[in-house]
Amino acid sequence: TIKSSLSRISEITEPLAELESFNEFIIKNFDQIAKKNEKGSTVVPQQILIPIFTIAISNLRGMYAVKLEDTIYSNALLPLIDVNQILPMNVPPLG
Repeated sequence: TIKSSLSRISEITEPLAELESFNEFIIKNFDQIAKKNEKGSTVVPQQILIPIFTIAISNLRGMYAVKLEDTIYSNALLPLIDVNQILPMNVPPLG
């Protein structure tokens, strides 16, 4: 589940729109890809997480475009998000 808020920059920051989305991805060979770390947590490689996060964020951008349709913000540019900046740094590579 991703919770998101879109705000404009001003002295009083009030959300223009808020969304919550649920994205479900089915990975058929998940047991072969995901590994347990020393703490027992499941770790998914970055090569899998990057496209999943990218799709989820793109879905949110599309939902904001629809939600803001027919408002004064309908032509507003939504910022691009580099998923590498929100992924944990210690995710091991695939292989």
